[in-house]
Amino acid sequence: PDTTICPEDGTELMDLPRERSLEGKTLDGKYDIGVLLGRGGMGTVYRATQKMIDREVAIKILRPDFTSDMNAVKRFFREAKAVARLRSPHAVILYDFGLAREGHLYYTMELVKGCSLSQELRDVGAFPVPRAIRIMLHVARALEEAHGLGIVHRDLKPSNIMLLGNGDHEVAKVLDFGIAKLVTGAEANTLLTDVGMAVGTPKYMSPEQATGGHVDYRSD
Repeated sequence: PDTTICPEDGTELMDLPRERSLEGKTLDGKYDIGVLLGRGGMGTVYRATQKMIDREVAIKILRPDFTSDMNAVKRFFREAKAVARLRSPHAVILYDFGLAREGHLYYTMELVKGCSLSQELRDVGAFPVPRAIRIMLHVARALEEAHGLGIVHRDLKPSNIMLLGNGDHEVAKVLDFGIAKLVTGAEANTLLTDVGMAVGTPKYMSPEQATGGHVDYRSD
């Protein structure tokens, strides 16, 4: 309890809480937490309101069972950093991120009001070819920018693609860079997963990703 610096590598230690749900609470004095939107491999996403400007946002908080895993903490901040660098209209917009006074690691992003590609496929079945092409082009444009910034998504799947609008005005947005891999810059040489470990969603993995091999832009 009295240790504030890791004796092995000098990292400043953080006391992180282990609450099951934040619904109805205020985070960092800035965000009123609303309903739970979903849980992912590392984070929990809530609908929230940014109090100062009365803006609806989606807020992602590191899952409590990962708070003792330094790799997971690093990966969480890497996701925020990766998303913050994206400017494509087909990628989710990051607003804020940090360590809340309550001890939660979090970031806020635009609240995308639409439906996922996976839900739309379940509801309507196969798409007409022009619609399928338009959605794929939007996804490709988001990836083009990400790859240009040295970011590999590593978890592309229908549930991570949101659809907004209708008809010719429909827009696809790519979400959740939670296991994004930075392949350039200082982070490129940081090993955040064990050698041979497969990270992602098995049904949508490339062969090299499923076997824990080297992953680059081509995997997306």
